[in-house]
Amino acid sequence: MSETITIALIAGTVALVTALAVEAYKSRLVKKDRYYKLQYESYNKTWNSLYDLELSGDKLWSSPDQENLKNFNNQLGVTQEIVRQNALLIDEKHYIKLRELLKTFLNFGFEKNLLLALRKNGSYDRRDHSKIKSIRDELNKTREKYQKLVEEIMKSFRKQIK
Repeated sequence: MSETITIALIAGTVALVTALAVEAYKSRLVKKDRYYKLQYESYNKTWNSLYDLELSGDKLWSSPDQENLKNFNNQLGVTQEIVRQNALLIDEKHYIKLRELLKTFLNFGFEKNLLLALRKNGSYDRRDHSKIKSIRDELNKTREKYQKLVEEIMKSFRKQIK
């Protein structure tokens, strides 16, 4: 009889340990699921804001005026804030790329502002024309860079949320 009790105790212990392990596993799954949902929302908000910023930059590119510059700068601020707010859930390599992209957008806005200031002046001398051409060339490079970075980020975000 004592052997039967021992076997029953062992079986009960195994069942209890198994049940505890299953509950711990379920708990980890729930936490991971919650994390992935929050991360998905974070990536989605960040992407939406980046897209709005890209559209704003394209509008500033095609129609360089003070109103579009103001809208661009406002959207840049919003996007910077969203990236910072979601930094905890964004993969480190993505966060680094996002910071690089935001810096590129910042340079784009700065260069557009310089160009608008030179044009607003109205009286150009030969140096201003070469300065304007130089700024236009830099703007074109900056725009190409931010377009490339947006594409890279879109591809890496897709991989992350799959």
